[in-house]
Amino acid sequence: MLNKVCVVLFLCLLYTSIQAQPSPYLNVIEKVSSDSNPNLVLLRTTGLQGSAIALKTFVGDQPMSKLRNRRFVEQQLNPGSYTLKYQWYGKKAKKKARAISVNLKPDEATYILFFLESRLFTTKVHAVQITADTATRFLQDLK
Repeated sequence: MLNKVCVVLFLCLLYTSIQAQPSPYLNVIEKVSSDSNPNLVLLRTTGLQGSAIALKTFVGDQPMSKLRNRRFVEQQLNPGSYTLKYQWYGKKAKKKARAISVNLKPDEATYILFFLESRLFTTKVHAVQITADTATRFLQDLK
């Protein structure tokens, strides 16, 4: 009986580890409309883990957006340096919220890609600044 339980647990761990590998080339987003002229575009990749929870983003301590699975958000901010914080829950930015520094330039869009790293009992969110060419590939399938 103990051997069967061990085999089932091993298969569950194996399945979880296989599903947890994020693909960097997932289809994720739609193209940015040229008339809105955003200078910050946030993209969230697909994934089974965390798909029902919206990712909350903050500029400093001010709430900015809720980013759902397979979605993108366009924001117009003044040029300058910002600290973009992101977390799963809460209406206010927490002290332990993860952050990424962003330098916004006039007449140039900055693309931030959020992707999930699934572990055995937790899911971590990572943010990476990507180029416009890479973002165009992701922007084809998002809403």
